[in-house]
Amino acid sequence: MRTLFVALAGLVALCTGSALADQDPGLIEGKAVYDYLCSRCHADGQGGAPVVGQVEDWQDRVGYRRELLVKHASEGYLGMPAGGGEARLDEAAIASAVNYMLYQSIASDE
Repeated sequence: MRTLFVALAGLVALCTGSALADQDPGLIEGKAVYDYLCSRCHADGQGGAPVVGQVEDWQDRVGYRRELLVKHASEGYLGMPAGGGEARLDEAAIASAVNYMLYQSIASDE
């Protein structure tokens, strides 16, 4: 599964002109995971998920340790299934997606 996300990350870099890579190479994989899986709920708030880019949705979560957010995403939390419903997703890919979503939501406030 990790190979799939690395390949997707490379494609994202090509399509975005590597703008994310200039900021942080880890965000490329995070965007690939987000686009593939997390956006199903986090793009429009399905099931009460915080919407990426909506600062007010993430204000409380920004204060949490990233490890806690990764744990919630890995193990499941409230209405979110473990690994976003993708059992083959490893913790490193989940962490990159969490970092991407936080970055997009915090950066939207600047």
